Amino acid sequence: MGESHTNLDYIFSTEFIKKFNLRSIRFNKNNNFLIFYTDTVNSYIDKEISSKKIFNKAKFFLETPKIKFKIVCPKTSIIIQDSFYSYYLNILLIENIIDLVDKNNIVKLTRDLQASLEKKIREMFILWGNLSRKNKMEINKILRNRIIKFEIFNREFETVYRYEQYVELTNKLYNLARQKNEVKNILSLDSSTKIAIYGAGNIGRILFKILKQNNIKTKIFIDQYSSNDSFQGTPIISAEALMHNRIYDIIIVTPIYDFDIIYNKLKDYTDKPIISLNELL
Repeated sequence: MGESHTNLDYIFSTEFIKKFNLRSIRFNKNNNFLIFYTDTVNSYIDKEISSKKIFNKAKFFLETPKIKFKIVCPKTSIIIQDSFYSYYLNILLIENIIDLVDKNNIVKLTRDLQASLEKKIREMFILWGNLSRKNKMEINKILRNRIIKFEIFNREFETVYRYEQYVELTNKLYNLARQKNEVKNILSLDSSTKIAIYGAGNIGRILFKILKQNNIKTKIFIDQYSSNDSFQGTPIISAEALMHNRIYDIIIVTPIYDFDIIYNKLKDYTDKPIISLNELL
């Protein structure tokens, strides 16, 4: 069960970011728990902690996959289960380790530790892919406001994630094109369904050709940025023009990574069903 932002607003504060580091955390190695106390009385901030102990903490954190977090408040404790908060706390510690390596040389990056750091960053990439568009925007805003180095990883994650989604979707469409007699069953569409395709780029055009080969009619493309008025005789219109166009039964959105944003925009102009191409495949 996830936590509400109202319960955990403190972890986004400047005070928390300053306190949450390798010096102030405790590890429960039996349960793979990382524990942080929010109150100053019980907080475990050891300024005299040895380099060896910090190194061991960094090593344990980096080598423990899917580590769990426990935030202990004066009246309650919260176990972090939500991907959004888990991602955020992980990158704060990774940031701290990078700082210690770059600035203070307290943590020396051995070959094994370097490999563990790279593995932890790959774990963060997977976690990033599971976050909603809204959560990603919120994380980026928090990082920009705190001038945190890890923001550059987020940008790279998003670039790679979008590319992988594009490649995966393209492969699915090419595989679909080979199954000519099964397309209608796979897509749960028939020749009487009138389609509107959102996105007149490569993916939208491949989908158009597959539908056409199976006698499923695409009535319009919707694309804000197309320099063309039509594709193979099919009109390309703006989202706003949907208010005056009712010749379709369903809208299939091809930019799947931006589906939430596109859905919220389109529903202002139409009451017809809007689905992601990923849902059909």
